[in-house]
Amino acid sequence: MSTVLFDRLPELNCSLRFRLPNTSSDPYVVSKKVNQEYVLIVQDQGIGIPEPDQSRLFSAFQRGINTQDTASTGLGLAIVRKAVDLLGGSIQLYSQVGKGMTITIRFHVH
Repeated sequence: MSTVLFDRLPELNCSLRFRLPNTSSDPYVVSKKVNQEYVLIVQDQGIGIPEPDQSRLFSAFQRGINTQDTASTGLGLAIVRKAVDLLGGSIQLYSQVGKGMTITIRFHVH
């Protein structure tokens, strides 16, 4: 499971690419087992994603309206969503423009 998702987690790349100007904070990444779930949290203090864009970013080739000045394919969250779905997990995104975002991924322990 971890090789498929965690080693190729595009969201970490996005967290580094979409930083606010003049910041150097690295993304915060934690994984833990909570009851019968594995939980992976990726949090950054980047540019954030406008609320109207958030739901569509899990589809291929979709980008936030505030990312025009940064090279990106718009595939990162779509790839993560597909991997999470294939593994029977869930993914949640919370973001505020100018404050960053948090992605929480959960997998049931079998």
